[in-house]
Amino acid sequence: MPLRFRGTLFYPGVKMKKIICMITACAAVSAVIASCSSKPGKDARVIFFMGSAEVTHRDGRTEPVSLKMLLRKEDRIITRQGHVLIQIGDDILTRIDSGTTVEIARLFDNSETMLSLQHGQLISRVKKLEKNSYIIKTPTAVASVRGTAYSVSYYRNRSVLAVKEGRVHIYAAVKKETNEKMVEAGTTMVINKGQTRSINEFESLEIDRMSQIPYSSGKELEGEDVYKDIAKTAEEREQEITKEILARGGPIPRTLDEMLKKFGYLNRLTLYSNKYYTGIILSRGKKDVKIMTLDGIESVPARQVRNVKRTRSTED
Repeated sequence: MPLRFRGTLFYPGVKMKKIICMITACAAVSAVIASCSSKPGKDARVIFFMGSAEVTHRDGRTEPVSLKMLLRKEDRIITRQGHVLIQIGDDILTRIDSGTTVEIARLFDNSETMLSLQHGQLISRVKKLEKNSYIIKTPTAVASVRGTAYSVSYYRNRSVLAVKEGRVHIYAAVKKETNEKMVEAGTTMVINKGQTRSINEFESLEIDRMSQIPYSSGKELEGEDVYKDIAKTAEEREQEITKEILARGGPIPRTLDEMLKKFGYLNRLTLYSNKYYTGIILSRGKKDVKIMTLDGIESVPARQVRNVKRTRSTED
């Protein structure tokens, strides 16, 4: 019969050394079980990264992102100056952009995977999913797909979805009601405003960063050679797309705060219809005015412009 001494149980006749051995063995078995809990094709893995990023695990441990790192449910990834590419299962590739915080909310839970985007941008390329579903959730919207190439960003309470291929289901809270909308290829939606427009050239180019990254099987990801191929493709694509964006006058700042910091002022262009644009005027001619906004570069007929003012207010 065990004896209790100050909250501790002692078993007469059982040596302490034997107890320690039993505890050590149990811990080893637990570690083996944990390491085997990830099934090929049912995990999330880091396949490439550039710059600095870290992962905070469910138990509170934080460590730098590393190549081939397996990510678990409730892991939180934070990128700073750089980005991370992950493959989820065999059919989902996602780029976690610089300055992004995202948590793996679900990982093949009843065939559903969900990433909770708290700040920043995710770019995803998804094969046609037959049984599984892939969801990106922001504080203001939920985007669900089964096969597409698209981006989702969330900055300062502003959720934006840009779809280049396929279609995306959007669930947004509008006037305390949950409405489902379908966003088709070639379309961008500013979700919190319920506004849609054509995808702009910079959004399309950003999504193209993922266009040539190969999908790999779980067996291939256990080796080494596939990571060299992924790195070569990712680095080449990064240089090509960045060069193209710069040649076209980009990148466009993510927020008005960033725009204000970069230029020192903002322009408020008001039309006779009372519609207005906030951004930076790039040119002003007799026929049109070109202004860079968060949604891209807009060309506005000069005859429609009532006035233009400079401001330091970021209220859009």
